[in-house]
Amino acid sequence: MAEFEYRGFRVRTIFDKHWQIKVWPPLRPARLIERVRASRAEGEHACRNRATAAIDAFIEEARPPRHTHAES
Repeated sequence: MAEFEYRGFRVRTIFDKHWQIKVWPPLRPARLIERVRASRAEGEHACRNRATAAIDAFIEEARPPRHTHAES
């Protein structure tokens, strides 16, 4: 079990039949994190990579769209 910080979130990888993660503060929707899993063969590293991708996707969805000067 490893714990790391990524973009303001604490992430812990846990092995219980498969690799999965816990995130603090919790992400909404929680379903996003529930989908982050990796098999024993894929390993913890694959789970960590999927966790960081899920956090990136969450942050991109939450960010308001940027407007350029040409669009104004």
